[in-house]
Amino acid sequence: MDRKVFSKTTVSDLTNAFPNFKIKQERGSGRGRPIIGYTFTFDKEKSNQYEIDRKKEEQIAQFWKSDEPEPMPNAVTQTEYQNPELRKQKKKQRNKALVLATC
Repeated sequence: MDRKVFSKTTVSDLTNAFPNFKIKQERGSGRGRPIIGYTFTFDKEKSNQYEIDRKKEEQIAQFWKSDEPEPMPNAVTQTEYQNPELRKQKKKQRNKALVLATC
């Protein structure tokens, strides 16, 4: 790519922002085949992608705002914060490990 027109950082930033981003030089038919322009191509964005992300963020925000959080539908396991019984079991396991280590 022509360094005078596009720097490496510009091209890398654009490739990160747009999926499958490519720059193609358009050349003329005159003497020395001069560059007459550039063509930018990239994949179109998925429909409703930002709306889906926004809904997930709202669910997560509601989860952390509530006093008694319900498990998230996508969650595989509950954390110690969500499940006090699991927290008690972890404490018992730690205490047993400490007792065995001191003996």
